[in-house]
Formats: sequence, structure tokens, C-alpha cells
Amino acid sequence: MVATDKGHDSESIKDGIPEGAEGWKGKISQDVTATFTKEGLYAYKCTPHFGLGMVGLVEVGDSSVNLPAIQSLKLPGKAKTRMAELLDQVSK
Repeated sequence: MVATDKGHDSESIKDGIPEGAEGWKGKISQDVTATFTKEGLYAYKCTPHFGLGMVGLVEVGDSSVNLPAIQSLKLPGKAKTRMAELLDQVSK
């Protein structure tokens, strides 16, 4: 992931990646590399702006692998709304 705007990072959300997959935690304003080795959904956030709704999803292969886990994540503020919007776009 390329840091195109200062003041942001990318970090996998706890319990928001497939079982056995490796999470990641980037640094503010720095590029980060993540390798997706398991099928499923990988939920991520911008740590400083998490409550403002800065979340995303990466879909790798079969999204149904961990879809229920992603749907049950406890997210703050606008992140919950934004994640629901993203889940509506997931291949089923």
C-alpha cells in the first residue's frame, strides 16, 4: 500500500482477517507491504482516523470464508457504517 497522503497508516483490524493469516501494521505516512496468503476478507483501518470511518476491505478469493466474522466486528462510530457499505459490495 502506498502512502499517498501524510498522516495516515494502514493496519489490519483485530479479528478482521482470515484464520491463520498474518496481519500488518504500517507506520504513519509510510508505505506498507502486506501479503495475502489465505482466502477471505481482510479488514483494515487508518488508526488515527478509525472512528471517522477510514476502513477498507481486501477480498482474496472466496469471501465467504470469514464473512460472518467481519460482519460481527465491533467498530466505532462511522467505521461501522462504512464497513457495512463495503460489505454490501462484497462478492457473494
